[in-house]
Amino acid sequence: MTSPIGSLSALSERAGGLIAPAIDIYLTYRCSLRCRHCFVGERLESSRDFDGDLLTLLINSCAAWSTREVTFLGGEPTLYPGILGAIEEVQDRGMRARIVTNGLAGLRRLIPQLPRGNQLSVGFSIDGSSPEIHDHVRGRGKFAQMLENIKACKHRGLEIFGVTSISRQNSANVHEIVSLSRELELEYLNLHYVVPVGFADSSLRLPIGEWRDILFRVRQEAERLGVAVRAEELIEEDLEEDDDPCAVRNEDNLMFLPDGRVFRCPLFLDQPDAHSYLWTRTGLSPNRSDSAESAICRRMPSARCPALALIDPGLSSAGGSNGMHVGCVLKKTSYGKPSTDRANLGLS
Repeated sequence: MTSPIGSLSALSERAGGLIAPAIDIYLTYRCSLRCRHCFVGERLESSRDFDGDLLTLLINSCAAWSTREVTFLGGEPTLYPGILGAIEEVQDRGMRARIVTNGLAGLRRLIPQLPRGNQLSVGFSIDGSSPEIHDHVRGRGKFAQMLENIKACKHRGLEIFGVTSISRQNSANVHEIVSLSRELELEYLNLHYVVPVGFADSSLRLPIGEWRDILFRVRQEAERLGVAVRAEELIEEDLEEDDDPCAVRNEDNLMFLPDGRVFRCPLFLDQPDAHSYLWTRTGLSPNRSDSAESAICRRMPSARCPALALIDPGLSSAGGSNGMHVGCVLKKTSYGKPSTDRANLGLS
């Protein structure tokens, strides 16, 4: 079953303002790791945090945007000094909070203080089903720490899900990771296709044919085990312009970074001056530069994913035959049992 991104721009027009049912907030560029596939990349070296007053203003603004869910990411969000207060502010306003974490020491310190109940879920980055594979990506001893902290979160009654970034580092292990998600009783597993953004380069990216083969087997495994998996299909049948799945053109995704930049698509992160907005004390200020992601997408109406056409032309053209194309990386397809996951997830 496919969960389309959907066009919120029409809703926005009817409501007379921005509509954002779910937003991503990158609380900090600080992180204890330097993973090769990290799309944040060299920005981690700045260790910059989201300004506290601007964060409060942002959370308060969510009510006007009809926001129901806020996801905190990084860097490593558990290293942000005010994360507990931010979670409390989100929940006090009747919204659901999510954290996407590497599941290491920063999280361990927080677990005893995390609010119980179903208004908070914790997503763990899982890059392998064993120490040999996961630790090759994350560092020695990280797999054992992750499992210990998953157990501690479950003991506290928190909803747990998995986030796996698939590249040449772990592509042979995907189906075992699906099996692990069942053993760990995760609510769902979210699979990301690694593209050359941030630290990642083209040597990590899988050929599109190999990715499709992996997803075919993932679907079979998810249905056999009865687990919920979500992933980017990427290759789709050619669509009419009205069915355009682009997150930028449809204006249905917002990710706020610690330096104040606001993007609709994470694939534009490396492009100079490509953000859609700046978040300041006066709210959202549109970036009207010709380099902005929205301007780039308008100049490339024929490409179903303008970002990929810009950063990875080879991948963008990989599906350009037999009426197929490479679609938006934010469009997810569900396998196995139904999941509670939302349509648009941030990349961790």
